[in-house]
Amino acid sequence: MRRSLVAVVGLVLFAAVGANMVHTVAAGAQGQPAGQAPPPGQGTPGGPGGPGGPGGPGGPPHKFEWDAARAQNQMSHLLEDIKGREDMPAESVYKNIKLFKGMPAKQVPAIMVMSFQRSLGMGCMGCHVRGDMASDDRPNKRIARDMWAMNKELNDRMLPAMKDLEGDTPLVTCWTCHRGQKEPETNADSTHAAAPADAPKPEPSH
Repeated sequence: MRRSLVAVVGLVLFAAVGANMVHTVAAGAQGQPAGQAPPPGQGTPGGPGGPGGPGGPGGPPHKFEWDAARAQNQMSHLLEDIKGREDMPAESVYKNIKLFKGMPAKQVPAIMVMSFQRSLGMGCMGCHVRGDMASDDRPNKRIARDMWAMNKELNDRMLPAMKDLEGDTPLVTCWTCHRGQKEPETNADSTHAAAPADAPKPEPSH
């Protein structure tokens, strides 16, 4: 009887240890120790702040819908944050400024909200890491810099060289191609191909 009891206890312990090992291996495969919550700001894969989640190091942001009133409110908050420093150079007010050096800091919120957000159809976390706006970890932010440089090259050098264009100052912007979509539309039959009547005004290159 005693031997049978010992055998049963041994099987229970073996099963418990085995289950714990399976849990540990599964958690390790996800990059998270068993029984431990994700560190603050890291999030779980696919969740806010986590890999593949909004504001995380990669993956799609939240679905974005343009709202003029919300945009104006957002701009007011951004300008309030730099109150008293509005006319200082952008690089002395914001961290990690590479494209807008020398530009008055008050112009940056307008470009980000009224131009980038609306033209690309994504909010701040489409490019920025939540809690660390200066970070370059997200690919979208690096791409946006390269696209801005391309835009500047078109407006400053290539378009002025086209002598037969109508108008004295031909200009292209983010909206020219994106029309409120993350990916520029290349299909003329797409429902996104036609630009809304209230398209944003062009932002000059800097």
